[in-house]
Amino acid sequence: MITIREVAADCGVSTATVSNVLNNTPRPVHPRTRERVLEAARRLNYHPNAMARSLQGRRLHTIGVHFGTIEPEVITNPYASLILQGILTTAAQREYNVTLCTARWHGATRSAAAFGDGRADGYIVVAPPLDSDVVSGLSDLGLSVVVISSQTATPGVPFVDVDNRAGLRLATEHLIELGHRKIAHMTGDRQQPSYEDRRLGYLDAMSAAGLPVPPEYLVTSWYMVE
Repeated sequence: MITIREVAADCGVSTATVSNVLNNTPRPVHPRTRERVLEAARRLNYHPNAMARSLQGRRLHTIGVHFGTIEPEVITNPYASLILQGILTTAAQREYNVTLCTARWHGATRSAAAFGDGRADGYIVVAPPLDSDVVSGLSDLGLSVVVISSQTATPGVPFVDVDNRAGLRLATEHLIELGHRKIAHMTGDRQQPSYEDRRLGYLDAMSAAGLPVPPEYLVTSWYMVE
């Protein structure tokens, strides 16, 4: 499948410029550059459905939501439920529909076509696993992407996250101030972005207080209410 990077390379422009042209954004692009990008997209047969939608300036008013972990617990998890509630509330206020993606992401080569078939104007990706290329894969299709509960190195993709390291450091310091000394840390899924930051925050506080952290104090678990 042709990606936005290949279109950009063919035209000799940045992926951001190609995205601006194909998504018909108001950002200024020189007319000759715009025509060159559109010609390359047609010639390379770059994602025809999404391109046609952009050329027509038509919006579906639909946002796709993809959770990094596709499990029943995702919807019943209070944290994920609150995120989804916020998305639904805001989308309704803006008269947008929301599509919840239930298919697993099996890598850009295998899954990109299904997610980029024009069913949504953009995607909100919640807590993508560390070993997943879902963010870069969607971005390479020229789709608008926002990431929640993770930081991303993909250029042009904004993210919303908290300082997990500082949060766990403060929580651990609070227990230390209460007089506790044998403090364990029950970690979540190792593939979740928050895993390492939270572990480091816990270790920061324990080290600063001069408290030992034997191996049994670090317990690998799963993010659930229990």
